[in-house]
Amino acid sequence: MIKQLIALLLAGALAGVPALDAPALPETGSELGLAASGIAQVEDTLYVADSYQRGIWKIDGDQAELLTGSNENLDQNGRPLTGYLDGDMEKALFGEPWAVIPYLDGLLVSDAGNHVLRYVDLEDGKVYSAAGSGEAGFQDGSVNRRIAFNMPTGLALGEDDLVYIADTGNHAIRVMDKKGNVSTLAGGEEGCALGTLEEARFSQPTGLCYANGVLYVADSGNHRIVAIEDGQVRLVAGASLSEDLAEAGDLLNGSVERAAFSNPQGIAVAEDGTVYVADTGNGAVRRIQDGRVTTVLQAQGDDVYPVSPRGLWIDGDTLYVGDVFMRVLAQYDLGA
Repeated sequence: MIKQLIALLLAGALAGVPALDAPALPETGSELGLAASGIAQVEDTLYVADSYQRGIWKIDGDQAELLTGSNENLDQNGRPLTGYLDGDMEKALFGEPWAVIPYLDGLLVSDAGNHVLRYVDLEDGKVYSAAGSGEAGFQDGSVNRRIAFNMPTGLALGEDDLVYIADTGNHAIRVMDKKGNVSTLAGGEEGCALGTLEEARFSQPTGLCYANGVLYVADSGNHRIVAIEDGQVRLVAGASLSEDLAEAGDLLNGSVERAAFSNPQGIAVAEDGTVYVADTGNGAVRRIQDGRVTTVLQAQGDDVYPVSPRGLWIDGDTLYVGDVFMRVLAQYDLGA
């Protein structure tokens, strides 16, 4: 059994959300140790963006395999070397895959280390560069013009196959249409402001989730969660009291107006509209429901998990949580 995969180190169990017994996955010569930065699901198959091993994993039933991202060349610490190579999936190289979403007939991956979006075509077994120049920059454009990102991280698929991109280094939310045209939706200059798309300012946004016509954004550098809806950016929860609080970060439960986070990096929204947040800087998972924020997972006492949660995914009553430092992928039953 892969000891570091699913339901390991759960002494600090999800308060009110007990852990599920997870399927045993086969040994692959060593423990997988998935640094699950991004998680997506197609039918019953999970796809995991592994930021440490620089690859995309496929978990199907009791089988786990490295779908793409070569891990043959290692550094002195045993971590795969960074690279940038399109082509056959078994030979493709990534810099730092961050998020993964189902897209067209395959998967779209944000390769933050190479400042590009990559497309994994599951039908022809190839990896392509979908958008981005491979160098950090800030440029909108079409497939026939130079497009540039600066450390793209979170991805979310909206209506009409629109892809929303957290362009972290540019403090912006970008959008790509199904023709490959990329434009800036909001932001582009670091700050802390709500309002219209033109007025809004972010600081290093990362995690994204699109649900029920709303784009939820982990405004990481401002330690808050915001939502983009009907041309407006509004506060969901987190720092709104002062710039000092926005800069400092904290862990504070209570009303959404007073609650505080520290560098949140992941978001998932349940069917009933409850928002779950990977509060990365606090080593916690938080829940936003009925106008209040609570902590549902945090290490207690001698517990060592979680440390750095980031990847979140909800499938019905199951919440998946990826910890990129502990390299653990755990699952919890939200319906218990």
